[in-house]
Amino acid sequence: MVKVTRLNNTPLYINYFQVETIEAHPDTVITLMNGTRYVIREKPEEVIGAFRRFLASSVAEGIRLSKEG
Repeated sequence: MVKVTRLNNTPLYINYFQVETIEAHPDTVITLMNGTRYVIREKPEEVIGAFRRFLASSVAEGIRLSKEG
């Protein structure tokens, strides 16, 4: 899950695996695969960076667990 911020400053946790699109017009809109749309404060580049960090940490955790055996 990736934390983003709604326009009213409340946190929202997005399931990375359910994201279909991220658009900027001018607010950032995240659309999930089920059609649900969220308007958030972060810029698309920030969200993509958060997704990349999420994936990197997931891979690192998988590697760590595989070494434990």
